[in-house]
Amino acid sequence: MRSILLEAVLLVAASLLAVCVVLGFLPGDGSWMSRTGELLSAAASFDFGYSTVARDDVVRATWHAVGSSVTLVAGTTLLLLAVGVPLGLASAARPRQLALRTANRVVDLLSALPVLVWSTLIFVLAARAGGVILRGDARLAPAIAAAVLALFLGDRLLSDLVQRVTVRGREVLAEPYMRTVRASGFGVRRHLLLSVVPAVGESVASRAVFLVSGAIVAERVFAVNGLGFLVIQALVQQEQEPRLVLAAAMALVCIALSLRAVSRTAALLADPRLGQPRAT
Repeated sequence: MRSILLEAVLLVAASLLAVCVVLGFLPGDGSWMSRTGELLSAAASFDFGYSTVARDDVVRATWHAVGSSVTLVAGTTLLLLAVGVPLGLASAARPRQLALRTANRVVDLLSALPVLVWSTLIFVLAARAGGVILRGDARLAPAIAAAVLALFLGDRLLSDLVQRVTVRGREVLAEPYMRTVRASGFGVRRHLLLSVVPAVGESVASRAVFLVSGAIVAERVFAVNGLGFLVIQALVQQEQEPRLVLAAAMALVCIALSLRAVSRTAALLADPRLGQPRAT
């Protein structure tokens, strides 16, 4: 648990410094060093506005975008879990079934394609159908963005998830106790599902930052009013208050770290080795 907290603190500090340094290059009064120092000071004091009114506007806009981004990332993660966990468990229980082997092969092939290929397909899809979809009903944009993110940018998480769950499932099913239970005709689904929770948590934790990065692209393409869309629009138009960009960027970092921390904590708590005494 200490390693998770230490990792989170170090990543937040490094991300904060990187964001402030990048924003310091934006056009504005004063030197780059003075603007960077001002942004660092504002972040340290949680002062994201030059006045009370500006600060309230920043907080309101940021929290609205946080809700959209959290919904997108959470929806994509749940969609990938709904596909990956059953596929991994089924592959562990029936390793010789042709349909499952074919599905695993397809997932591996999808994950082998470069991210650049998928990014290009996303923009082509947006140019072809995105505008029509958004003009028809803007409420569909988050759902479409989550589906595209899961299909094009979540394939690596899906492949890693299926592999981890399959390996862990086979280890559990190979235990003498489990072989006896299965031979007696009793169900083992609940025990098997609980046994793969650590593998699921580690897989999601290892890809949390990648998922959030993909969410930024999906938000920009499908005009979802989330943190990624807010940051990119502000940087492109250079009309937004730099502290608003800082607040949105740090919120993105916190979302990625929160997803990573929750996943790793769940993996640690579900690991049966935690309850065993240490060897002396």
